Amino acid sequence: AQGYSGNEESLQLLLRWTSAFCKVLMWHVREHCDLESELQDVLLPSEVEVLMQQEQHKPNFVLSVLTQIVHSMPAAEGQKLALDATLTKFQKAVGTCERMVKTPIPRSYTRHTSRFLVIWLAFLPFTLWRACHWAMVPAAVLIAFLLLGVEEIGVQIEEPFGILPLENLCDIVHANAKEMLNTRYQVDQIVQNSSTSRSQSVPQMHSNGSHH
Repeated sequence: AQGYSGNEESLQLLLRWTSAFCKVLMWHVREHCDLESELQDVLLPSEVEVLMQQEQHKPNFVLSVLTQIVHSMPAAEGQKLALDATLTKFQKAVGTCERMVKTPIPRSYTRHTSRFLVIWLAFLPFTLWRACHWAMVPAAVLIAFLLLGVEEIGVQIEEPFGILPLENLCDIVHANAKEMLNTRYQVDQIVQNSSTSRSQSVPQMHSNGSHH
């Protein structure tokens, strides 16, 4: 987007829906997320309304919008190919996230490992009594805390989207999009001022050499 040479309106539209894609994907992989409120500061009200009316696959709808935006942009063919390649990466990211959500570790495996761990910890104090006597109480508690903690971490890793700071990542993307627009405006101003200065007379440089 930084190298885009077309009009600013098309660039704003592209960056706006790119930011929306991040929000929609976050909503897609989480069970509890208010998508409409998340999009209030990203899309126009009319765009939010159209997106919320899509009852099927919202990430694919956003990708369709982005694809149409890229194809209709007054940009060079090389720029469009680069943007198409980026959208392909977006599509692969959607598929990867969906596989992580829809193919967790089988529940029977998780339950079996939990039961085995609980039974093992129940007999652990009897094993430690001869070596530690009453010190086996804090020792058994510490071992149980560590092992149960590892098991809980494994359960959370199955579906990491609930614990990852996805809101912060989406906010970073949105902030970067705004920064790109501001940078584009500043660069245009510099180029425009440079073009204006060329039309003005340039002061001549005189030599400081001695005169005879």
